[in-house]
Amino acid sequence: MKKSPDSRVSQVALATVLFLLVAFDSPPTTPSIPEDRPAPPTLEELEALTDLSEWVLGGSSAPSFHAFSERTLTAAEDRPMGFELFRGYHGGEARRALVARMPFGALIAAKAERYGVDPLLLAAMIRAESSFDPDAVSIVGAVGLMQIMPDTAELYSEGDPLDPVVNVDIGTRYIRALLRQFDGDLPLALAAYNAGPGNVLKHQGVPPFRETRTYVDRVMGRYVDYHQRIWRESQDAGGLL
Repeated sequence: MKKSPDSRVSQVALATVLFLLVAFDSPPTTPSIPEDRPAPPTLEELEALTDLSEWVLGGSSAPSFHAFSERTLTAAEDRPMGFELFRGYHGGEARRALVARMPFGALIAAKAERYGVDPLLLAAMIRAESSFDPDAVSIVGAVGLMQIMPDTAELYSEGDPLDPVVNVDIGTRYIRALLRQFDGDLPLALAAYNAGPGNVLKHQGVPPFRETRTYVDRVMGRYVDYHQRIWRESQDAGGLL
């Protein structure tokens, strides 16, 4: 593997691997992480996650997230905690600062803090779902920023799902519930958000639906992009977060 000329990237990529090793031996810290801890990651899985960490830090030669997502996402799907490395390295202040510059940033940050969900994940979902359009309505009847279906809206709230506050509240609670249901496995939780948990259980993984697979890839790609942006800004500021 060709090494990056920037030693800081290599050092932080190594730190990411060390974080992953420590994470598998540490007690769970959030409700979305399963109590039964998986075995330590294999060398191949660590290499895949290291590729992702280097891309997040801007040191990967991969032209896009999709270009190397198959091997990396396989490792991440097998290791639900793989994407916790983002939460581990970026403090809440940095995430809130980035979200504050987005449409509905204050609302996203407030709901994320209330329900214990990464605000950058919510922002990535909203970007993929509606492009931050609060009046978006899909052909199947999903509405608002997080494209809430009528049945989901009825289950979680009596308010108007086209109201951005109600909509993001429902969407945040729903993705939190799905993360808990699928033991913190982000790709499966996102697939369930798009296609329904029944389809994820039926196919024992991300369903083979083009729309769902595209959605999962878009959200995770955007999620990585937001964290990559934080890294770039921290480097420009002369230090790591």
